[in-house]
Amino acid sequence: MTNDYGNLELHMVLLSAMKDIDKICRENGLKYYLYAGTLLGAVNYKGFIPWDDDVDIVMMPEDFMRFCKEVNRAYSEKYEILTFDRNPRWHSKMNKLLVRGTKIATQNGTEGSPIFIDICVLHSVPDQYWRRTLQRKQIELINLILETQVGGVVPTSLLSKLTLGNFAKIDRVFWGRCLDKVMTKYDDQGTEYVGIMCNTLTKNPYTGRCGYETDFTKREWHEKFQYVEFEDTKFMTFGNIEDYLDYQFSPKWRDPYPEEKRVTKHNVKFCEISEEVRKRVGL
Repeated sequence: MTNDYGNLELHMVLLSAMKDIDKICRENGLKYYLYAGTLLGAVNYKGFIPWDDDVDIVMMPEDFMRFCKEVNRAYSEKYEILTFDRNPRWHSKMNKLLVRGTKIATQNGTEGSPIFIDICVLHSVPDQYWRRTLQRKQIELINLILETQVGGVVPTSLLSKLTLGNFAKIDRVFWGRCLDKVMTKYDDQGTEYVGIMCNTLTKNPYTGRCGYETDFTKREWHEKFQYVEFEDTKFMTFGNIEDYLDYQFSPKWRDPYPEEKRVTKHNVKFCEISEEVRKRVGL
């Protein structure tokens, strides 16, 4: 673990939280998988990407539900689970494990969230290309509506005002149910791939494609899980890691990342960490 990018304390808090996640899952027979940039860091750095500022893991729906119950039962003093359904101010289906007693400050001076770990739920991806295209467009539209509700997207054209502007007047709970229906539509089918699906408004920096198009993994890879080295421990992920990284990031993931792009993803300036958390993680 390095402090070259000023992330040492942040990484220590994240690593401690990940160890708790691993402990909960081992004790309850649950599976989780390092994902995206966190898995890339495990392969290229045997731990955190030095300039990264969060952790990405994925879980199957049933494992995530049981995980949430265990956190609420035995770890609620340390963590809070942030989901669309639990927080009326949260307009995303990307779930987070928030570390209580911490706070992130951003470069523009605004006060951010507690230190967090992204925990996204995997759903079945339809096998047919046309069904994938339709599903992606439906999810993208609902995400745009939800972002409009919180000011993340501002309709400017007459058409967008008539569509997004009016749709955004409908309660978020309705759109949350619509999103669930679209994302879970194929969950009762043994499709070849599973994916995050909810991340449609951001693009992969390596490929330029939206999250829906790159956040796929073969179902069989999750059945052949493995443990990979990560800092001073090992964490769970799926099999066929290099095949996944080739698809997610393109073969460029093997090349050194350009110096000018080595910046924190969430614009982190510094972190406020309580004395209780500092003592717990060894700061």
